Amino acid sequence: MSDKKTIFIYICALLAGLLLIFFFKSTELLKTVVRILGAALAIPSLVVGVHTVLNKPAEGEAPDRYKVPTLIACFGCAVLGLTMIFAAGAFVNILRWVFAFLLVASGLQQIIMLLLIRRTAKLSIWFYLVPTLVVVAGVVLATVSLQQIEEVVALITGISLLAAGVNGIIGFFARRKVEKQVNAAISAGNVIEVEPIE
Repeated sequence: MSDKKTIFIYICALLAGLLLIFFFKSTELLKTVVRILGAALAIPSLVVGVHTVLNKPAEGEAPDRYKVPTLIACFGCAVLGLTMIFAAGAFVNILRWVFAFLLVASGLQQIIMLLLIRRTAKLSIWFYLVPTLVVVAGVVLATVSLQQIEEVVALITGISLLAAGVNGIIGFFARRKVEKQVNAAISAGNVIEVEPIE
C-alpha cells in the first residue's frame, strides 16, 4: 500500500471516529449511517447502469459482451442501496457487524505494521496498546446486544476509530523518520544504531 493511501485511510478513520463521537446520542445515527452507505451504493450503480444502456458500440465494433453482466450487477447494487435507504432499520444490526469487522481489521493491520517496523526500530510497548484495544472493542461490538446499547456501539466505534487514526498517523510519521535515517545511512555507507521510539 502506498504512503498516500495509508495516510488517507488513517485520516478517514480519524474523521469517521470524530463524527460518531459527536453524534452518538442521535436517535437515528445508525439508521443515518445505513442510509448514507445505501446512497453511496445506489447512486454510482444507477449512473453506471444508465451509462451502460446509453453507451452503444461504435460502427464496426463487436457488441459489448460485458453489458449484460454489468447491468445485472448494477441492478443488484442499486436495489440493495435503495433498500438500505428506505428500510434502514433492517440493516442496523448488520452495521454493528460491519463496525466490529472494521475495528478488528484496523487493529490487526496496525499490529502487523508495527511488527514489520520492529525489524528496523525498537518500539515502545505503548504503540501496541491502542491497536490491541481496538481489536478488543471490535470483539465486544460483535458480542453485545445492539438493542440495549445502540448509543454505546456508536461511541465505542467512534473512540476506537479516532484512536486508531491518531495512532496510525503517529506511527506512519515515526516509520517515515526511521526509513529516512536508514536510507541516509545506507547511501553514506554507514551503520547506524536506531534509537527506541517512545
